[in-house]
Amino acid sequence: MNKIKHRGLWLILALSTVLLVGFYGRVLVAPGHYMFNTAGDGLKNYFSFAWHAEHDTSFTTFSGMNYPFGEHIDYPDAQPLQSNMWRGLCKVFPALMPHTVAVVNLMMLASIVLCAVLLYWILRELFVPELLAVVFAVLISFMAPQVLRGTQAHYALAYGCAIPSAAWLMLRQWRSARADGWAIALLLLLEMWLFTHVYLGFIAAVLVLLCGVFAWVFRAAPRRNALGMVLAPLASLLIFLLWQKLTDTHVGRTLHPTGFFTYEMSFSTLLAPDLYFASPLWTKVIGLPAYRLAEGWSYIGLGTMLIFAVLLVVFVRNLLKGSVHSLIRDVFPARMAIMLAAGFLMLVFAFGLPFDPWFKDWLWHTPVIGQFRAPARFGWAFYFVITVWAARTAWVLWRRAAPGGIRYAASGMIVLTMALFASDMHYMNRYVEKRITEQPNYFDINQLPADMKNVVLAAKRVHARALVTLPYFHNGGEEFMVPADEAGLLVGQTVAQHTGLPLMTSSLTRTGVEEVRELIQGMGPDWYPKAIAARFQPNDTILIILSGSPMDRYDQATASHAHELMKSGPYTLMAITAKEMFANRAAERVQQFNTERGGFHHSGDWYFSKPDTFLVIDGFEAQIATHVRSGSGAFSGLKRDFNVLSALPAHAMDTAVTYLASFWYYNRGPMRCHAFVGIDDFDPVSGKGAWNYYTDPRFARTIVGDWSMVELPFRVGGKNHELKLFISGQPYDHDSIWVDDLSVRVADVDVYRVDSVSGKLWYNGNWIVP
Repeated sequence: MNKIKHRGLWLILALSTVLLVGFYGRVLVAPGHYMFNTAGDGLKNYFSFAWHAEHDTSFTTFSGMNYPFGEHIDYPDAQPLQSNMWRGLCKVFPALMPHTVAVVNLMMLASIVLCAVLLYWILRELFVPELLAVVFAVLISFMAPQVLRGTQAHYALAYGCAIPSAAWLMLRQWRSARADGWAIALLLLLEMWLFTHVYLGFIAAVLVLLCGVFAWVFRAAPRRNALGMVLAPLASLLIFLLWQKLTDTHVGRTLHPTGFFTYEMSFSTLLAPDLYFASPLWTKVIGLPAYRLAEGWSYIGLGTMLIFAVLLVVFVRNLLKGSVHSLIRDVFPARMAIMLAAGFLMLVFAFGLPFDPWFKDWLWHTPVIGQFRAPARFGWAFYFVITVWAARTAWVLWRRAAPGGIRYAASGMIVLTMALFASDMHYMNRYVEKRITEQPNYFDINQLPADMKNVVLAAKRVHARALVTLPYFHNGGEEFMVPADEAGLLVGQTVAQHTGLPLMTSSLTRTGVEEVRELIQGMGPDWYPKAIAARFQPNDTILIILSGSPMDRYDQATASHAHELMKSGPYTLMAITAKEMFANRAAERVQQFNTERGGFHHSGDWYFSKPDTFLVIDGFEAQIATHVRSGSGAFSGLKRDFNVLSALPAHAMDTAVTYLASFWYYNRGPMRCHAFVGIDDFDPVSGKGAWNYYTDPRFARTIVGDWSMVELPFRVGGKNHELKLFISGQPYDHDSIWVDDLSVRVADVDVYRVDSVSGKLWYNGNWIVP
């Protein structure tokens, strides 16, 4: 028996290695020459791993972004276990450090082979013959959703072996006379995946836990074994949560990250490939699939669907013959049936059920679950369970077939099933191979584009404390965020990794709300005091890289106070002291107005930088509110309602002019800033309306204490239109909103008014205190 097992193992290693070389030979020959993805999270997930290994001084801290606060190592997708192991190895052998990207790439590719080995062991545990187990294991492994994760920039999620490893250990424990030892091994394995990426560990743990519960309830396993299957995943999750509690010093993370109702699975992502990797069979027979949200990709394959169809025919035939019970016992033995039930429950959750569409408000009150912004990932467990079931069922149907024509037909069915898996697998991996070899390794200075290399070399010559790219961005704080500038994200992380200078910009997940508040406020308008200044010495040098993307007026003001060091292509390298970057220039703004006011146009107490004096002002003074920005009143309402803040006079507005609506929004409280702000532009003649202009309070660049200034540029659709500035949330939102000091003006006109009593200057909706 051992000889047979070893032979199958050698076969699986040989076949999967041949396919790996066939598909990814270019990467295997030069693994450090490519980055699988550099857009969005792509470079960041290399950066977090590489920075932690080379520049961090603590195994629990990632300091490469969100400076000066940094981040806990579990949140930047840095693969805490692997990056810390690599960090320790590189301290002993420093010459290994330049090969970090190669190591990340090789781990992803090697996991495909390891996945095949584990699936082979699972199929053998389920008594599938050796050769069939080898072929099906390889095909299922190369078609797994994790193979696509490299193209999606989620390298910590690209370990296809994670879920099968937990399933195999669980099956071994299920039948073992030494259940305690296998339960401990299972606990350690789940802990390993939790410290790789919490999704991988959590999904694997839930699969094992559900199987354990079912095995206990239906007495499908000895009580001691079933108890281990329940306790091991629970213990692993508790240990991980305890680790986070003891080591995470960052506070104020949102408990309600967005995305749950966006990143769900659908029947289309389960039963059809995406157009990017659809086989010719799909396009010719079924039709070209439409583009689908990549987060939901978990295609089970035509081979699996063929087995479903064949089983249905066989089931009806046996039902008519009165022998359906034996078929059910053969196709759904206890262990397989329980794994299918567990996988199906996880699939139901992957579809967003029971929360979407009927009970969305439940998510707000459900602990832990609401923190998973991508429920579609839980469908990965179903993928492995259903494809293993399909492989085993193909063999069961062949075994049950009577000799002669039916047996030949069953043999043909197995061959066709393999061929369908192979076809889907081939086109998926060809798509992946093309995508992951399009980008160079930006952490190898010899592969950098010349313009970027010049910036790196110049930055290395400057003694600085931190680095910031403009346009400024800070993405991932949930309650407050400035969307990432792709060009700035790329050049910023590249220069940071090569120089060891941490980024004040950020593209992370669930960053502490108060940290984000302080950083965005610090990079906002310069007429308010900036708390972040206290975290720097006045003479600290901060490097600025202009990425070449258009900047708003706040970033332009910051750049105007820096001095240029060099230019290279689209990039400009600048330096500024912390004193200059975070200076409060309120007095200068007031003095500038006093100097220039003689040349302004004025109407009553109002001064305009250009002749157009259109202005709408509303301080909501007559409305009593719990929170007031200035004066005696403010607008208040329930977020879930359609709250009209102002009905605008379209008849007095020019359709060729861009206007700017702004107001102050109370931002304190969980999910408070998650709201939709828009212009309702209704044409009474046609009876049609449009929401062409909209924003979100989370994106405000001006934050002062508990208030954010929301700004919305817009144009009028027609002179006779009815315009409403409104704010609204989701129907399941229960919190309130408060709005104060609303104004609407021409976007390129600055508006001023001096308060005769206090001396404060009203400037475009801001009160500037000299």
